[in-house]
Amino acid sequence: MSRRAESSGDQANTGRRKSAGAAGLAACSLQPEHRCVRRIWLWFERDTMFANTHFASSRLFPLRAPAHFQGGISGQRITSASLPIEIARTARPTAGDRLRLRADRYTPCMAKLERLPWIDGFVLNGYGVRVGVRVNDADLLPALRSRLPPGVQSGENGVVDRMLSVLKAESTKTRGIKQYHLLYADHVVGGRSFDFGDVLESYDSHVRVALAQYSRPNLFVHAGAVAWNGRAIILPAKTLSGKSHLVAELVRTGAVYFSDEYAVLDAAGNAHPFPKPLSLREHRAARQRDVTADKLDGIVGTEPLPVGLVVSCEYEAGAGWHPRRLSPGAGVLELLANAFGARERPGEALDILQQIVAQAPVLKCKRGDAIEVAGAILAAADDYSIASVNPTQHGANR
Repeated sequence: MSRRAESSGDQANTGRRKSAGAAGLAACSLQPEHRCVRRIWLWFERDTMFANTHFASSRLFPLRAPAHFQGGISGQRITSASLPIEIARTARPTAGDRLRLRADRYTPCMAKLERLPWIDGFVLNGYGVRVGVRVNDADLLPALRSRLPPGVQSGENGVVDRMLSVLKAESTKTRGIKQYHLLYADHVVGGRSFDFGDVLESYDSHVRVALAQYSRPNLFVHAGAVAWNGRAIILPAKTLSGKSHLVAELVRTGAVYFSDEYAVLDAAGNAHPFPKPLSLREHRAARQRDVTADKLDGIVGTEPLPVGLVVSCEYEAGAGWHPRRLSPGAGVLELLANAFGARERPGEALDILQQIVAQAPVLKCKRGDAIEVAGAILAAADDYSIASVNPTQHGANR
């Protein structure tokens, strides 16, 4: 074969490779998030150390790539029987491996965490959610078990919706070197500090967020909640908007305490108590302190109540009390902006929120100091309660 023919053949092959590469890049550009995942799966297939030995049944997590990644990898299932004996021994499950994250929420990034020596663990059950907690030091268990959110019980091991891994740093004798205490929520770092107390605060927060995110069938809304004259008042707001101070002032004024963090709503339009201690700050940069309702001379609610009023108000220095009533559609959007789990189950979330706005007016405004507006909010709740009984005595858009 002549050099010219060889050259033309090489050019043709190079052209085919370039066009194939361009086609692959074009396909990848349509779904850019798949590029990283494909690399992870390629690495994950080679890393047989993890295998399936951390699971009692490979049915829970078959090591098979998604269908759109199987063109470039074998897609072959890896089992402990296919591993060398020395690898299978080192990958033998520990006590902490009795906790297993749901297969549809498991990611390859969890593999490194699975190799750590988890000593023991337990499950938190509540609101239709199972949160797994595992530790590398058995001495941590009593402190973690004692920090149960309202309506949650400690249970046995098994498959969980969210995995919290608490890693206590080992003491080191090397001068000038300190190690962090760590908290992982699934595979993401959720807390890191030299002070283990900070990690415990992060643990409390992540437990509550998991309950809110995966709750079934109730819907969690990021809001304060109190009860007044047999009806619940919901105060949806973002973090650091002053809702805890407003709830505290409402409780001091005589309202029954439900929650300063979550309004737990059901399909019947009721709000359920979530009476964690109030988290109060002196200012935005200050560390929060927990205050129970009894220290405010308040009463904690125990039974669900129908929602009678929704007030979306954010603190603004010098603002007065000039609320405007939102339409039902705008009211749903206001609540939806603060709802957890709405993306995972939009139909259920909208049904619950539509029920809420059908029975309760939604007010929105900027507000001044909590002491000045607490009485006005309770008065508005009374006014709208009277209007619901006798609509002719109250304007439609007060």
